[in-house]
Amino acid sequence: MKEIYLLIIALMLSSVILSAPERDGDWILHRGELRMWELHAEADSLKVRSLIFARYSIDSWLYDVNGSACYADPSPPNGSAFLDMLSEDWAMKGFSYRGYVSYSIFRSKGQQKTDPLFGGSCREGGIGLKVAGKVDLIDNLLRMEADRNFRSQACQPTAYFLLRDILSYLESETSRIVRRSFLLNKNLSDALDDIESNLRQLVPKIRAELLSEGIDLRLYYYTKFIPRGKGEEISFVFNAIVRDDLAEYIHFGKILRKFYCIRKWEIKVDTS
Repeated sequence: MKEIYLLIIALMLSSVILSAPERDGDWILHRGELRMWELHAEADSLKVRSLIFARYSIDSWLYDVNGSACYADPSPPNGSAFLDMLSEDWAMKGFSYRGYVSYSIFRSKGQQKTDPLFGGSCREGGIGLKVAGKVDLIDNLLRMEADRNFRSQACQPTAYFLLRDILSYLESETSRIVRRSFLLNKNLSDALDDIESNLRQLVPKIRAELLSEGIDLRLYYYTKFIPRGKGEEISFVFNAIVRDDLAEYIHFGKILRKFYCIRKWEIKVDTS
């Protein structure tokens, strides 16, 4: 009886040994298929991840400049930094890459289309984004490659360029009003009254034009009189606040609304 058990065990072991190479071959093939699937899944996610990275970059920049004078140009996302970040993750998976991802910024218009993966909307004077990439993802273990070319366009839903344009226009127009009033009126009191009258017309007009864009405007000013020899220097100090009530930007996972630009400038007139 014992001999029969030993014979059965021997037959079972021989069966395992004889069939092992075939199962190993299937396993290697299965692992190769899994690696190929993972490689292409990583490559297919490049466009989505590039847009997520861009949205994070632009929103972080907006958070930093909120409440500023808004003189700065929006910074385009850094394509090299994006790929460097991914390459660390890829290296742990045995992947490497060659290629590039580039970004550019433009002033958006209200009728343009935006990539839904970016999660934004196009507005007049908003921040537009273009991304282009050509990346070959390489499996360093099995020497497989997955190449991807992609282009996309999207808009961030904050009218930063429009706010900046309004402030630049106000600076220019207030300077024109002040200097023109002093040219037309030799009497100081008349010149000051003319300035006040023109500003009272200017601000409501601009505010009415911006109402449909969700933009609010406030303008304040005061005068300083500084003696200069036989005459004096008059300084007009302006403070303007423009607020975008339709703005949206994400910070630490929270959607923040409303965006402000606050600018101060001075116009000096020498009456001596």
